[in-house]
Amino acid sequence: MNESLPQPPDKPAHHGGQHRCYPPDDVHDQEGWNRYWENEASSKWAGFADQFINDYWLTTLMSKLELRTILSAGNGLSLESHALASAGFHVTAADLSAWAMEFMKKVPLKPNRLRRFFTYPGYLRPSFPPSIWEMRLLWHYNSRCLGSRLFNPARRGGGTLSFLSGDLLDPSFCEGPFDVVIERCTVQLFSNSERDKILERLSARLNPNGIFVSHCHMGWWRPGDPEEHMFESWFREHGFLIHKERVDRSDRPQKNSGRIALLSYSTG
Repeated sequence: MNESLPQPPDKPAHHGGQHRCYPPDDVHDQEGWNRYWENEASSKWAGFADQFINDYWLTTLMSKLELRTILSAGNGLSLESHALASAGFHVTAADLSAWAMEFMKKVPLKPNRLRRFFTYPGYLRPSFPPSIWEMRLLWHYNSRCLGSRLFNPARRGGGTLSFLSGDLLDPSFCEGPFDVVIERCTVQLFSNSERDKILERLSARLNPNGIFVSHCHMGWWRPGDPEEHMFESWFREHGFLIHKERVDRSDRPQKNSGRIALLSYSTG
């Protein structure tokens, strides 16, 4: 692991133990995660993290490479797995929290909530990092624009979705292999000493010509800090072809071109 990459600051201490707004201090604490997601589901911030997700390039690339199966590792309360299943893919959502997986099985879905995952990422370009008002405007515009109605993979159907609860460090759990592995802000929660291990375990679930999607949220980033995905060096060292979220037609990978890392990060 590259220790020179920026690390998140320590969480502020709160009287009486773990604050309800922060993930458990121990990433292996299943009951802590159950409490966290239950609190999250009842808060006004539920689903906020989905505003950082856009699967336009991922689904475009998957269609070109004829990839079908997806593992959403550390899915939590994200609707991304529902959106990808509605677009015709076969999705397995996995999380340590049994409460979160049971909750997501019962979530009522509206087409507009899924369509926004596939809007072309280019109609509006907010400042970087975007303000909360720019994010709201971007969501409002993209969810209603003509492009999102013409290109709407969420209408395809034919996909499947299953929810599993278990420890992703256990190689016998949800072993795959999968065409695509998605982790969003999950690996970064592990300690420095465990990050290589969880990346290796997730990569072991990936097909030889699959796509590893990794999204980091670096809330401590400030202008002047390195603009580099936290684990980009790890993916390079392990032979992944690196793409930074956007995959233009000119450099789109071909079939059997090896493993691809589709990397993105957010700040703020």
